[in-house]
Amino acid sequence: MQSVDRIIWPIWSAGFTLTGLAMMHLVERLANLPPCPLCYQQRQIYWAIAIIGIIATVLRTIRKDDLTKTIFNGVLAILFVGSFVAAAYHAGVEWKWWLGPEECSVGGGISEMLSRDIDFSNTKNAVSCSDATWRFAGLSFAGWNAVASLIFAIASLRATLAQIRSLT
Repeated sequence: MQSVDRIIWPIWSAGFTLTGLAMMHLVERLANLPPCPLCYQQRQIYWAIAIIGIIATVLRTIRKDDLTKTIFNGVLAILFVGSFVAAAYHAGVEWKWWLGPEECSVGGGISEMLSRDIDFSNTKNAVSCSDATWRFAGLSFAGWNAVASLIFAIASLRATLAQIRSLT
């Protein structure tokens, strides 16, 4: 019997990250909590996960081979590990364990900040990466993103390993 997580994992990954992106934008707009450059970096990884998850879901209906499924599950695992690293780095900057990148302290207007959602090359931002705007149970948005990304990285790895076992 095939494992459910490796069969539908890419669509779950896409759904998780698209939901996360929607929540980020909703909180940002409703609570007036503008994101910093490290937040945008984490969003870029989420967009990559969503796109790969959607492509993998479409391809698995076209190509039925297990190798394609395995490769896409592996790519998702790598991207979730990258998301974990980016979020953990950001949380460390917020806790003042290390310094953030230089663009985290560069000033900018609100219109420049809002345009970053479309133009990721714009590095000006009015928000410092070292100031957590919200915390729940001691963790900021970045901290919770690190926890969620680690859980999803482990799930992706499990799906990949299950898929590899089915190849043999």
